[in-house]
Amino acid sequence: MTTLLVILFLLVLYTFWGYYLLLKLISFFYSNPVKKSDYFPVINLLIPVYNGEKVVADKLRNCLKLDYPEDKLRITVISDSSTDKTEEIVASFKDKKIKLLRLEKRGGKTRALNLAIKEVQGELVFFTDASTLLEEDSLRKIAENFKDPSVGCVSGEDRSILNFSEKSSSGEGLYVDLEMKLRRLESAIGNLTGVSGCLYAVRKELLAEIPHDLIDDFYLPLQVVKKGKRVVSEPEGIAFVSRVKNFKEEFIRRRRTALGGLEVFFSELSLLNPFRYDLFSISYLSHKLLRWLTPFLLLLLCLTNLFLLSKHIIFKLSFALGLFSVLIALLYWFFSFNKELKGIFSFSESVFYFYLVNLAILSAWIKFFLGKRETVWEPSKR
Repeated sequence: MTTLLVILFLLVLYTFWGYYLLLKLISFFYSNPVKKSDYFPVINLLIPVYNGEKVVADKLRNCLKLDYPEDKLRITVISDSSTDKTEEIVASFKDKKIKLLRLEKRGGKTRALNLAIKEVQGELVFFTDASTLLEEDSLRKIAENFKDPSVGCVSGEDRSILNFSEKSSSGEGLYVDLEMKLRRLESAIGNLTGVSGCLYAVRKELLAEIPHDLIDDFYLPLQVVKKGKRVVSEPEGIAFVSRVKNFKEEFIRRRRTALGGLEVFFSELSLLNPFRYDLFSISYLSHKLLRWLTPFLLLLLCLTNLFLLSKHIIFKLSFALGLFSVLIALLYWFFSFNKELKGIFSFSESVFYFYLVNLAILSAWIKFFLGKRETVWEPSKR
């Protein structure tokens, strides 16, 4: 039991720190920098949306102000059979760069994107969410990477904010920032295992229809890797993401992301072959599968620790530490409804998000094994 506990602890430690340190170590001896330079091909910016009347006007105004040659920019909004004023608002923009497509029957984000992929023109296709705002030079910074012929897909980076006017950080932002640092290391030595759905781009020639309602920001980069091209990160391709309004919405969003990720992962198990995909197979295992297995590892770690409580004081201390981490997460949740008291427990926000994310992943596994999918959903309230 002691050996099992140590193995479980080391697996969790590796997942969140060891893998990062491994990449850091590799980066000291090997790097594969992208050869960037100015590059302004015709690009098409895809914006799938469902009932986005509250955000779509701001999104389009933001897109029209982006620092990219006007004659090289196309903007395609794909309405997933919206029932509010989304399509009227898009139509009110008389700019010729903006085109509106509509799914006559609601089918979800993936089917909306498939409709656009069949029709869009341009050398690069950018994907972005209606609920995010882009930094002014984000498209130009991402496009520079495609001057390197080895690059097939480029991911922007998220900035989690409390509101768009203040652009202040949040506890969720800390969690996202750690993820971005990991992606930068993966990018520096090889390939990302996934991209930011808020903003990323793919060469048009590498795009294909996304099957079985799989999530685009995980499936498409994997196809780029399989075709021998690189998937890299651009730290200056920034998308500002407004934080969801409550923990329930955040839980649902995280669960949906994990559920979609699991479906893609098990459809692309060939990428775990290190003889064919080298370091990427290790990243695919470490950054994806082990991260999604963390809820089970934590539960087993807790149960194993319980069996060993009477063996040595160190097991009592480790169990108490685990309980303490749960306690401070609960305190943050309990006092989060009171703004004054919430500030006192702000130090525990990142701990709270750790448990929230892992509970969402656990819920995603349950839905995955039950054969339930979330191809159509309501937009998160932000």
